[in-house]
Amino acid sequence: MIVLGEINNREVLYVKHDLATNWFKDFPKSNWLLFVITDRWLPEIFEEISRRAVDNDVVYVCSTGDQADTFHHKIDDMLVIRDVENEYLPSWQILTTYENDLEEEFWYATNCAFGESEEIIKIICLDITTTNHADKLKDLIAKMKNRWLPEIQ
Repeated sequence: MIVLGEINNREVLYVKHDLATNWFKDFPKSNWLLFVITDRWLPEIFEEISRRAVDNDVVYVCSTGDQADTFHHKIDDMLVIRDVENEYLPSWQILTTYENDLEEEFWYATNCAFGESEEIIKIICLDITTTNHADKLKDLIAKMKNRWLPEIQ
């Protein structure tokens, strides 16, 4: 896990998804937001990410990229199934959102995403694309500290 910086009293960390490593081993156990960057249709990986996030008491899940809506629907479906089947869910409502534009969704995650009852103090950026977005996210953090806003489409 790479520390990208801090914004709005939230530590921002980056993890590159890799099937050869335990990419999830440092997921927090409370007070965190998962920011997923995805550009590929990976149903089994989407399911595993969703399961591990909920099992680690995620507060909020934001997704971005070409497959953001697919990931978003996958985690929402899993939350409904767990509720119906009385499987583990935290005591709060896990909130989810998505936007294809990385800059816009990252700005939202760092500035507007709040839990219903749980404070978010960490943002875990999980990159499951074929490229690496760590430097872009670092640049966005620096720009946001200077009051940058995304160009809304």
